[in-house]
Amino acid sequence: GGAVAETFDATTSITVAGTPSAPTGLTLTPGDGQISLSFSAVTGASLNGGTLVRYEYRQDSGSWVSLDTSTTTTITGLTNNTSYTYAVRTITTDGSTFTSAASGSVSATPNISPVHL
Repeated sequence: GGAVAETFDATTSITVAGTPSAPTGLTLTPGDGQISLSFSAVTGASLNGGTLVRYEYRQDSGSWVSLDTSTTTTITGLTNNTSYTYAVRTITTDGSTFTSAASGSVSATPNISPVHL
């Protein structure tokens, strides 16, 4: 009997996640003692192979605050006629955690709308 030689050509595709994109389209809407924040969701290729965990926002140079997976929030308890600056970022995972760079910062000033009698 002769020897049988078999050749296997197996290709395995492994996706390695990396740093996701920062959210875009950050918009602030000021109100009386509050600012509503909204931005565009990071999806698809912008997640860079990871799974979305949460978004976070930062007021001025304070600590990052979790938004879970929401792309909107209203920050209350602000002082009228004081400017506040916000940025947002994306957190993803593939077993390891990846954090995007911060979005561009946007500023707004809450104020009391004038009442016309």
